[in-house]
Amino acid sequence: MNPYIAVLLLLGLMAVGWRFARRRPPSESKERVRRPERKVEGFLVWSPLHVRMGRGCIADHGMQFGVGFRRKEGPLLPHDPNCRCETVAFTFTGSEVFGGALRRLGVPKSLEPGFPVAAIAPALAALKRINAEPLPSDADAYLALAGVDAFDEGTRGAVAAFLRERYAFLAAQPRASTAPDPSPGGPEGSEFDSAAAKTP
Repeated sequence: MNPYIAVLLLLGLMAVGWRFARRRPPSESKERVRRPERKVEGFLVWSPLHVRMGRGCIADHGMQFGVGFRRKEGPLLPHDPNCRCETVAFTFTGSEVFGGALRRLGVPKSLEPGFPVAAIAPALAALKRINAEPLPSDADAYLALAGVDAFDEGTRGAVAAFLRERYAFLAAQPRASTAPDPSPGGPEGSEFDSAAAKTP
């Protein structure tokens, strides 16, 4: 056979094989197998700001619990007759959790008419910070303990008025009900179980 013809035949066979290979679906070994992300499901304990909040409400505000958390069960609600706490269900993927989704949960609420929206979260944080402290002997000391001076000038007056009203409420309660609450609460009592978000 003419060597030129043999070369042409060989090139033709190679071209046909190349086209056939392009049409074949990629093998499973070359495909990137994407496993579904494991879901993290849980509940958030959320309390609106109000003068008659009990120590249990403040302690458990922000608590996260459920299957994907070290704390599997939440507190028994209501904490007391004035409790307005609620539980909010949520579901996130593992990547959303590690991206900070849990830290952004919950919208601060207030039951106090006219209370500045911008001051709700800081006021709740201040109440949580002093929740385990004994009740001071006077309202001014209570405001100082809560750090009222740290609030900006635009909200400080409303926060101070709220704290004075709250102090009056606490001072009128039986001594046992104003004692520090030793029970753990909040996010520190319900740490996220990172193993629950890992893909098997």
